[in-house]
Amino acid sequence: MPYFAKYKTKDGYKWLFQMPTTVDPLSGKKKRTSFRGYETKREAQKAAQMIKEQLDKGTYGNDKITYREAYASWWDIHQRTLKPSTRDKSEDVFRSRILPHFDKLRIKDIDRDYCQAVVDKWREELTESTAKDYKGHASQVFKYAMSRDWIFKNPMQFAVVEKKDENTLADDDSENENFWDSEQFLEFQDTASKEMEYQDYVMFYVMGSSGLRKGEMLTLKWDDIDFENKIINVRRTLYFKNKKDILQKTKTGASLRSAPMTNDEIEVLNKWRTLQKERFLKLGIQYKKVVYVVCRDNLRPLRLAHPNEKLNKFLKHHPDLPSITVHGFRHTFASALYEAGVSVKTAQKFLGHTRMETTMNIYTHVAKTIKVSEADKYENHMKMLKQNR
Repeated sequence: MPYFAKYKTKDGYKWLFQMPTTVDPLSGKKKRTSFRGYETKREAQKAAQMIKEQLDKGTYGNDKITYREAYASWWDIHQRTLKPSTRDKSEDVFRSRILPHFDKLRIKDIDRDYCQAVVDKWREELTESTAKDYKGHASQVFKYAMSRDWIFKNPMQFAVVEKKDENTLADDDSENENFWDSEQFLEFQDTASKEMEYQDYVMFYVMGSSGLRKGEMLTLKWDDIDFENKIINVRRTLYFKNKKDILQKTKTGASLRSAPMTNDEIEVLNKWRTLQKERFLKLGIQYKKVVYVVCRDNLRPLRLAHPNEKLNKFLKHHPDLPSITVHGFRHTFASALYEAGVSVKTAQKFLGHTRMETTMNIYTHVAKTIKVSEADKYENHMKMLKQNR
């Protein structure tokens, strides 16, 4: 209900009223707005009634809505559709990268030029794909504002993310080969099987042989493995928040898949199951309680940082092997598929990619590397012929 009051000015008495008109996007509490300067109480009451009608229709203050207010309204709905890991990541992007640029600006005043300047700023500091990702995030708020009739055009739609020079891209690719070819992966297997704890060796072996993501590997259960049909059923992934293990469905619908296994992989897993059983019997734990293929002594999944720590330690002692990340084992699997002549469509299914373009990008990168390798072999062969003449 509006609150009416009479107040004194140098020109005599006037009337004001206060009423809730907006909601604070941070606290969620209603904010009261004061309206002053009315000659009579009746005039103030009439104005209050008009504002109430606008509030009821949802048309009040459209020209005053800030980007943050639009974001808060959109986020309240959008976050319900996201998985916990995606929700936290998206919220962090807005908090650290997007809101600092738009925050208290009235959304109707934000134009194409300003959006382009923000995108250019992101592009100076970030990769092309990350800048595009931030642009997409920011654009969703503008689209929501359009659906609420707060604005009529999306100014972010017209912003362009600058592409790097093609030669620069080629150089970057050659310097950041995040996979091993089949010979290098075999070399890793020979060494790691002797130097690593067998559980860690199995973890990397399966990721490199079946293309599992790190979170998928750490939540892989023995029941997910179909030894008879040589298939790993990928069903879930791991997410850590507030020191708690949170299991959730795989990254996308396509990620819910059946990954192939080799006979050698089955042999390694069977050996590990025997060793794992012995390990937990020594700890006084009944093996039927063991669910995960790799896990801690308390039967919980390994930490997400565990594979990174073990791989970094291994590579530090083996500088002869090219340095790759944990995710590089997944690309190593893709590399093996390419070398074996597996079609892009089949590789897409094995890897659980939603878009074929993602698989094509990996295949193209692998193809470039292999061509360079074969060219080097040819050059060395010609040198040997010259030396023997």
